[in-house]
Amino acid sequence: MTENKASEDKPPILGTWNKMYIVVLVAHFVIISLFILFTNLYA
Repeated sequence: MTENKASEDKPPILGTWNKMYIVVLVAHFVIISLFILFTNLYA
């Protein structure tokens, strides 16, 4: 039963949740930066 619990706790990609959180935060930063850039270019 502990093997099933351990396999359920892992994210499907990147191996650890910390890496997954970092990727999500970087993606948000990039998207927000692009929105700011486009807003300033076309305003």
